[in-house]
Amino acid sequence: MLITKYKGNIKAKKTKTLFPTISNQKLNAYLKEIADLCKIGYFGLTMPPVSVQMVPL
Repeated sequence: MLITKYKGNIKAKKTKTLFPTISNQKLNAYLKEIADLCKIGYFGLTMPPVSVQMVPL
């Protein structure tokens, strides 16, 4: 159903993707809106640092 909805979309054809893409700025705005609705603070969206260990093959 979604594929048929965006089949003739100009942005999707221009970028040669299945769905139209949005900018990082717009994505961040959407994420902030979702966080506000869920009552999650800004710091709730950041990921804690992850340590990477090399595993020998």
